[in-house]
Amino acid sequence: MALAFRRWALRARRPRNAEDWRYGYADAPTGHIRTLLEHATCALRGKARREIRAALEPLDDRVLSRTVNDPFAQPGLPWWQRRIEI
Repeated sequence: MALAFRRWALRARRPRNAEDWRYGYADAPTGHIRTLLEHATCALRGKARREIRAALEPLDDRVLSRTVNDPFAQPGLPWWQRRIEI
């Protein structure tokens, strides 16, 4: 999870690079680093979950501020998979 967090932090600080938001597990359903973080966060309880969410919030806000909604993305995808760089 630490590697995933560091890679998402890199993604938040600079323009998208596929290596910043993908992870190398072939059996992963989406391969998106933020999806891995979301699953890991949901598996935590109480204080740990709140702390991770608090740490992710400014990174997510930064990604949101640098991206726009992709009108061609599938509507059921998580927000981080429906964004494009501006």
